[in-house]
Amino acid sequence: MPKRKTTTAAKDIAKKKKVEADTKMAETEKYYEARGILQETTTQYLIDWAPDSDTGEEYDPSWEPKENANQLLVADWNKFKEQESQKKSARKKSPRGEAVSRETSAT
Repeated sequence: MPKRKTTTAAKDIAKKKKVEADTKMAETEKYYEARGILQETTTQYLIDWAPDSDTGEEYDPSWEPKENANQLLVADWNKFKEQESQKKSARKKSPRGEAVSRETSAT
């Protein structure tokens, strides 16, 4: 028995339902403000969340997939890491209290 072909009207209805579902999901999706990134793994960031602006509710930091972090947040994190790296390399280059040799004269 041959397969039934989907009619254009059926395709249009399916497309319309998908668009409606996507629209509803976008309307209910809530974004949370982050203070910054605290740590990083290969696939995740530990994000420090700001309190909810509507309720004032505090949120604990949580591990989130890297794709969930916005570009500004990641740029700030990368800038912070670069500054920390420069501080560490500057400490390594600076002399640490070099030993002063004293000559004692024997009389």
